[in-house]
Amino acid sequence: MKQQFFLIGGFFICLFLWTSCVDSDDVGDAYTTFEGQMISNYLDNNTEQFSEFSRLMKQADVYNLLKSYGKYTLFLPTNDALFEYYETAPLDPDTLSMKELKKLIYYHFIDGETNASKAYNTYDFQVGAIPTKNMVGRYLYTNFENLQWHINETVNIVDGDLEMVNGIVHVIDQVLKGNDDLLPELIESDGQYTLYAEALKATGLWDKMLLIEDESYVQPKTLPNGAPMSQRDKYPDSKKYGWTALLETDSILALHGIEDLDDMRAYAKEVYGKLGKSDVDDERDPQNSLNHFVAYHFIPAFVTTDIFVTTYGYVSEHDWFGRKEDICYDGKYTIEQYWPTLAPGTLIQCQKGNLINTTRNPFVEPGLANSNDVIRFIHAESNKDCQNGIVHTLNRLMAYDDYVEYQVLHRRLRMELRTFLPELITNDVIAFGNKYNQWHRYIPEGYCENLEFKEERPSVYMVYHAANVHHYLYGDELEGNGFFDVTFKIGPIPAGKYEVRFGYHVSPGSRGITQIYFDDQPCGIPVDMRLSALSGDIGWQQDYYMIENYNGAQLARNAPYNTEDPYGFENDKSIRNRNFMKAPDSYVGTNWRNDYGHYFGTARNSALDLRYILGTYTFTENTTHSLRFVQMLSGNCLFDYIEFMPVDLLNEEDQH
Repeated sequence: MKQQFFLIGGFFICLFLWTSCVDSDDVGDAYTTFEGQMISNYLDNNTEQFSEFSRLMKQADVYNLLKSYGKYTLFLPTNDALFEYYETAPLDPDTLSMKELKKLIYYHFIDGETNASKAYNTYDFQVGAIPTKNMVGRYLYTNFENLQWHINETVNIVDGDLEMVNGIVHVIDQVLKGNDDLLPELIESDGQYTLYAEALKATGLWDKMLLIEDESYVQPKTLPNGAPMSQRDKYPDSKKYGWTALLETDSILALHGIEDLDDMRAYAKEVYGKLGKSDVDDERDPQNSLNHFVAYHFIPAFVTTDIFVTTYGYVSEHDWFGRKEDICYDGKYTIEQYWPTLAPGTLIQCQKGNLINTTRNPFVEPGLANSNDVIRFIHAESNKDCQNGIVHTLNRLMAYDDYVEYQVLHRRLRMELRTFLPELITNDVIAFGNKYNQWHRYIPEGYCENLEFKEERPSVYMVYHAANVHHYLYGDELEGNGFFDVTFKIGPIPAGKYEVRFGYHVSPGSRGITQIYFDDQPCGIPVDMRLSALSGDIGWQQDYYMIENYNGAQLARNAPYNTEDPYGFENDKSIRNRNFMKAPDSYVGTNWRNDYGHYFGTARNSALDLRYILGTYTFTENTTHSLRFVQMLSGNCLFDYIEFMPVDLLNEEDQH
């Protein structure tokens, strides 16, 4: 079949993908006829296979969807698949309500046009979630086995990549359906996580994860400037709750001597004690050892395996980048991300390849992603989703122990500020891929628990722009506009002494002057984010290594340099004395390649990208902190990332 022809190639080609979804029943009354075959033509010409799906769509009065222009991906069940579903469910499709019938139909559609994405061929697939949700707001998951792509583990694509004028059709042999459980119910009913189900009830965490949606949220009717909303510019459609569970199965727990709830209690107490924590008896108290152990396995956001670590923009991920040998394989370069959990004072570290809580580096140990020596996902047993959450299965026991706190997390912690806004991930505000100038999402006042600001229309507001061609961390932008006063609750951060820095991007034509506060204390004088590193007395110089080997002067518009300081080590020390640092060399935007043909520069070589040193602080406990920005001169501010660098590691810090 044609689908088989593309399968193997599709398995090995990795593309940057786009994500998010907007539910809609509006398929319109008018449609345009194009040359070529519409999806409706395909169904009409193959009634012996697809007449039942056509009948359901006509019964739901949505058949015009197949005749309208768009970028649809349709996973099309055969007549046999539908009739088998009716028998095994069991159900009579003619007794379904209109809402139920549309849900059954729309579960098989992805609307690429509405979501600024595309129609998906099999060569776009990767193991994990298809980046754009289906038309009922649920992810579909792909895996590759026996030279064939499967959807949601068991559904086979029997004829794929059928290209139509308005989309792509994949014929499937079963009906797609979702799990309507709540997360604790899914964990209990799965059968592999019975100890965690018991522990959730014992600790009261079960009750914390029964919410689906905040019904009090009302989407604003217009944009801050009064303009109507569009698919490009809008506020979130809803405010849903979501959690991610990282769980070991009962059989994995048994390998560690945990066979019942008392065993789990004993193990948790031992781990908690080694951290020097004072245990409490009430298992519903977050300071109880069992509660802490279980809560550490839950992240308060809906996160599929393919977005657990954002790799967009990192130099190792660009095929065209010419200095990978210089940067990526020194044992210090890595791609990692940190996730706050439901356990107070804790973070999960995750590296590229979904390696969890390890000091080992996959860039110098290429086989680590498939090793059982480190904690990682079992992909065949992950991405089990339901109405308000998702479960990923771990291959080894995970705990917040002394190794995690004192070794794994004793490093430079670099976190984009969206890390602390899980609502933006759960509700598809964040776009994981390049949707340059196609995805602007305004953030309502009070929408995020860890973000405090007051919207004052038309000039003071918060907005998120999807990843683009510029050299920001992850490529995207979280911005405040106007005379704003914005406070983020960040962390938690392990106890210790740190140098704290804020990473930002200069924009002479749009930025303002911003006073930054950390834990309510002002951090020096206001920062003028209109001025590049070549302005004033910062003293920024281009690394002479770039000048000598890669025409690097042009990367910073003929910046000064020092022939006796080829790698910029002395210049780094000099600008640190003025509370500034160059940006890391670990990421770069595609604009330098697109505009100038330079394949060697990184954000470090840009005079528009800086880190501002907020100060040195000592934290006596693992807790959250406040990061406040007050705009002194109207303009916008890119809230890019924050770094916590242990002071005892400063002398050995790399440039990544």
